[in-house]
Formats: sequence, structure tokens, C-alpha cells
Amino acid sequence: MVSSSTLSVYAGVVLDGSLQFVWDRSHLTKFNLDALSHQIIKSNASTVTGAFKNVFDNFNGKFTPVVEYNSNFVTTKITPGPCPHGCQHGLCTNSKCECFSSFIGVACNITTSSKPNLYSTFTGRNSVNLKWDAPKYDGGSPIIGYALHRNDVIVQSFKASVRSYLDDSLVYGTSYYYALYAINDAGAGQASDRITISLVDVPGAITSINTHLLTNVTIGFAWNKPEQSSTSQIMYYVLSDDVSYVGTDDRCTFDNLIPNKQYKFSFFAENQLGNGSATHKQVVTLSYPDDPIDLLSDSTDSSIKLMWSPPTFTGNCILSGYDVYRDDILIENVKHIGNQNTFSASNSDLNSNTPYVYKVQSVNKIGASRGVKVLISTKSKNTISDFNVTIIIVSAFVVVIVATFLIAVYAFRCTKTKNTTIVRATNTFVADDFSINFGQDTGDETFLIDKENKPSKRKFF
Repeated sequence: MVSSSTLSVYAGVVLDGSLQFVWDRSHLTKFNLDALSHQIIKSNASTVTGAFKNVFDNFNGKFTPVVEYNSNFVTTKITPGPCPHGCQHGLCTNSKCECFSSFIGVACNITTSSKPNLYSTFTGRNSVNLKWDAPKYDGGSPIIGYALHRNDVIVQSFKASVRSYLDDSLVYGTSYYYALYAINDAGAGQASDRITISLVDVPGAITSINTHLLTNVTIGFAWNKPEQSSTSQIMYYVLSDDVSYVGTDDRCTFDNLIPNKQYKFSFFAENQLGNGSATHKQVVTLSYPDDPIDLLSDSTDSSIKLMWSPPTFTGNCILSGYDVYRDDILIENVKHIGNQNTFSASNSDLNSNTPYVYKVQSVNKIGASRGVKVLISTKSKNTISDFNVTIIIVSAFVVVIVATFLIAVYAFRCTKTKNTTIVRATNTFVADDFSINFGQDTGDETFLIDKENKPSKRKFF
């Protein structure tokens, strides 16, 4: 069978005129069979011992091996030249001939194995769980065990059947690196790729939560990986009363939400050691804005001017502007300025004495409000201007004041001359029950008799 330095080979004759070598491969891998068969068949005859040495001496370098792989054996066929003993077909078919044998010993040099595959499946606060796969090439000799090194010092040896190890004697806050070696009869093989382990605790709180997507029906979050998570597998939880997310991605999106509703979310991360601290965030979905308020209008015979103020509710986001329609046709977009309280739009070159329906809508990133409407007509061209109307009103007021004053004066004079009779153009003055004759009529003088019957003379026009 097999030792550390020889390989059992069986030989015989097959009917197609080829010489067949068969060796036990139950302890070999397919990785090295081609190289091994070439080494045996192509090597110098000095590597061959026993009865077949003469065959190799005679036909060395004159054949190409054909290797067939079975479950437990490898078959190599060669076609040599004439048998040196004159056997039929150039092959030794006589069991009594020294060329025929059922066994030949061939020297076989074994090597160390290739590197195994080492990896970690769990990292805790004070421990790490390691696993590994066998090397792809065993060096021509079965693997008999493994040696694990931590920080370049061997910490444990294992039998060939062992494939994992829990190292639970570690110190939190310290980094460790590991390497694994496979061992066969030739010794320790190549070291595995080194892995570095940083011990972990429960994850820290999720911070830097960014609301990267927000509409009236959608909320999207993204966040940074929490501290103290190291290389451990992290599971994220985003929970609220209405929706939730559980997964390994550091972002999530919630759809089909209710507009203008406040959602309260809790964020936390979980690893194999437990849950980290929760972080809370409130987000209100967007909505369409309300209509503008205090819509006013003014007109001339050819233009109309509209004025309004921003809505009280903007839809939980900044307004972008206002859409102005005339008879359902968009005629102007007015940009919203944050600290401005009044906005306006003017529409000129209109027909006189014509009614128009105007609508003004508030606009944000979701869309436009329903809009507030106003019906207004341009004025006629022959309409008295506002200035002329003002002049007329003022003039009428002055006339009324003057007339009132004259009436008051007249009433006052009538009161002063009560019970007195004035006679002009005669020589007779009549007062109450008597008369006075002054002689010649002068035509421009008037004599008055007051209540005390005392005459007086005044000019009267």
C-alpha cells in the first residue's frame, strides 16, 4: 500500500497491445494525478525497480501516457517497442518471463499541502468562531491534522476531521490575526490567508439619518453604519405604528403613505450580541398647498392687475411660485420669494368693456392648489375717469356748502326786519298802523321805522 516515500503500482497486459500500470489512488486527489503519472512514466529508468526496469530502459521517452481516472484507481497505458525477450506483439505475455510481473515499486516524492481556506463566522465581545476548508492539494500524502496560529503563536492543534474552533479567551478592544496550516507526512503546508479580527459589542446608535426622499406618499431614509459594529453582521430595524423595515441595507423607502401625516420612526441596529440604542425621527409627508389669500383686482379699459398674499398652509414644503390663468389658459408663472407678503400679475392689451375669469394657484414640489377665481371686466373707453369723478363730487359739495350759507344769511335778515314794512319809490312809509309822507320822491332812499317807531334812513339795493 502506501508509505511516506513509496507508491504501490500494479502492472498487467491489456488486449489492445498496451502495457497497463494501475496504482491505488484512494489517498490522492485528482489535482496531482497528471503530474504524478508523468513523473513515473517519463522519469529515467533509474527510478524504476524490479522486473520492469528493462522495459523502461528500452522505451524511455518513446511514449505518451494516457491516464484514466476511476473511483479508486488511476490507469496509465503505454505502448512499448518489441519485448527484449521476443514475446508476441512485442509484449511480455508469458507469466514465466521476467518482464511479466504483478507488482513494481516506484519511488514517489511527496510534498507539503497547499493552503487551507480560513474564515470567521462570529465575532463577539470576547470571542471569535473560526472555520476552514481543507487544502485543494494534499501534497501526495493524506492530511493528518491542522495547526492554528494567533498573532504568530500556535494556540491549538486539530485532527484532520476538525473544521472549526471557538476562541473565547480574547480581550475586548484588542485586534487579533489568525493563520492555519495543514499537516501531512511531509510536514506543515502553506499558511492560509491571514484574517484579522476586531472584537465587537452590541452596535451603537444609528446616526446621520438622512431623509433623502420625501413626497406626499413616500418617505425614504439613508444612514451611516453605527459604531462598534466592526465586521459583524448588522441587521437594521426601522419601525413605526404604520410601516416597518427589517434588513441589512443601510437605506429603506416607504410607499403608499397618507399625505400631510406625521410619522414617528425608531431606528436601531442588531448584531449577534443584541440590539443597540434606538434613534427616533419624526417626518411629515408633503401635501398640496392651499390657495392664495386676499385676491384683489383692478382694471382699465385695456388691462387687469391681480394682487394676492401667500397661503397659510404651504404643503409642508417651500412654495415654488404661483400659476396665473385667464379663462383657463396659463398666462404667467410668478416666482415665490420667501419674505415677500404680496404678489401681483398684470395682463395688458385686453379688449375694453370685456369680462374675464382669472384663477391663481399656489405651487410647491407636489403640485398646484385648486386655485382661487375672480371675475373682472375691463372698463369702457368713454367712461369718466376717476379723477374727473372726483372733481365733480368736490364741485357739487362746494355748491351745496355755498347754497346752504346763502340760505342761512337770508333767514337771518328776515328775522331782523320782522314787523317792518318797506316802501320804495313813494313818499309814504307805512309801518304797522300809521304812515309818513316825506314829500318829494327821491327814488333811492328808504326810510325804516323800527319797533320803537324811530325813523332811520339807509341805502338799500
